[in-house]
Amino acid sequence: MVKKMIKIVHSNLDNIAEKYFKNIKIKCNERTEYLKKNLEVIFNGGFHEELKKYPLNGHSKKSVSNLLLLPDNKLQDQDNYNKLVLANCHAWIATYRVALERVTNYLTNEDNLKALILCSPENAIDTENGFKNYINVDDAGYKLILPIINKIIDYSLFDNFAYDISSELGYNTCPYCNRIYIHTVIDKNKKEIIRPTFDHFFSQTDHPLLALSFYNLVPSCYYCNSNLKGKKEMTLNTHLHPYLEGFENDIRFHIQIQDINPDKSHPDNYHLFLKTELDDSHPKFHKTFFQRYSKPKEYKGNINLFKLNEIYNAHKDTVGELIVKCDSLSMGYADSLTGFFPLLKTNKAEFYRFYFGNYFNEKDFHKRPLAKMSKDIISKTLPYFLD
Repeated sequence: MVKKMIKIVHSNLDNIAEKYFKNIKIKCNERTEYLKKNLEVIFNGGFHEELKKYPLNGHSKKSVSNLLLLPDNKLQDQDNYNKLVLANCHAWIATYRVALERVTNYLTNEDNLKALILCSPENAIDTENGFKNYINVDDAGYKLILPIINKIIDYSLFDNFAYDISSELGYNTCPYCNRIYIHTVIDKNKKEIIRPTFDHFFSQTDHPLLALSFYNLVPSCYYCNSNLKGKKEMTLNTHLHPYLEGFENDIRFHIQIQDINPDKSHPDNYHLFLKTELDDSHPKFHKTFFQRYSKPKEYKGNINLFKLNEIYNAHKDTVGELIVKCDSLSMGYADSLTGFFPLLKTNKAEFYRFYFGNYFNEKDFHKRPLAKMSKDIISKTLPYFLD
């Protein structure tokens, strides 16, 4: 596993995604088949009793059927499915009958559903548009039909699998900021305690058909997901996608030393900021900084959207502590210490973790907050020790 700010990498990622598809497919198929039966009852004389017997929980069945019915005819309980006749339905149900049948045909095809659930970030928008084109309906019709599709591609279904996915991914810090823990905790009795939130990279508001797409769901902290991003739009041209790329060494933390306080560890002595050697025209520069001098309310570029420069300056006390620890390791002392590692049955990575309180290797940065910031500062201050 490696670093987006922290990039999400897992040796078993494809299997985790495939397992998720097999599970979510069952839930989606149940609802698709139920919608299909509703249409058969309304248009083809199907039996109302089949709706009552259909093995889907009553609330889910009512919520699907009631989207078809006029307000005064909505189902109140499990005993009045006989209300489901064309005369009791919205007029547009007949108008867009073919489109509704196309929805069920598309989603009952396993290849189509799999393409939608497991689409890569690069193919997600094309996959979404392919579904829309297959339905072949005007904007007004799509707006009417979408709530019905949303009952099948229903984000609430993800709750059934969120703990398993976050647990298997094993990320302890938010990939957007590497600042906040996002532990998944399940107790010995299998009770689910806490887990990360999951951000829709392509927003659920603008891209509801991708609501359950595995690679569109990014485990993240509440601050990044809700407080900072919210409903703001992200695209592959304006932001880094955690499943595709991270900051790596292209974007690093730097410090400006101000010598305001005689206590070298004092946070007032430091200003922290992200910097890159990338040219302004580089795609990665655009996705992180967006432009050389961004406006205060700019949200394009991850650094702007997640307010990384501003928020990381709340950790200047940690910066001060790291600088003091670095100063204690003079070049000569660091060299002699390295020579003792074999005798102490340790290595540079273990000493680094003990002394600096964080992880040395980039593949472990997801395990602890501020890992990238710490490594960037230490590598700049003690380059001879980290070589």
